[in-house]
Amino acid sequence: MIKYVFVLVAILQFAIPALPAFGIGESIGDRAVVAGIPPELPLGIFFSIWSFIFFGLIGIAVLHMRDPDAATESLAPPLMLAAHGNILWLLNAHGLGSAWVGLILLGPKFFFNREAAYSP
Repeated sequence: MIKYVFVLVAILQFAIPALPAFGIGESIGDRAVVAGIPPELPLGIFFSIWSFIFFGLIGIAVLHMRDPDAATESLAPPLMLAAHGNILWLLNAHGLGSAWVGLILLGPKFFFNREAAYSP
């Protein structure tokens, strides 16, 4: 079951930024431009490097679902937790738009990405 959740969480990395297109929340780019904030945040669904990162996450999730091995077994838990943190960060960015909440959510994302990078 956890393997399917991992794939779903990976796909949500693309789905959450699409919510403003359906009238849910506000685009990060729109909020940045209106507020006069430099848009260093990911804009839209396919912002440069993020699309490659999210496609890689989907690839790892699918590999883990189809044929788990030692590498995906060690990568899956921290990557899934980092992806959950990213979903919360994206929901904040498109919903609340709070810089402080976004800053707080960066801590767990950083920690779990580091754990995945240094997993055995």
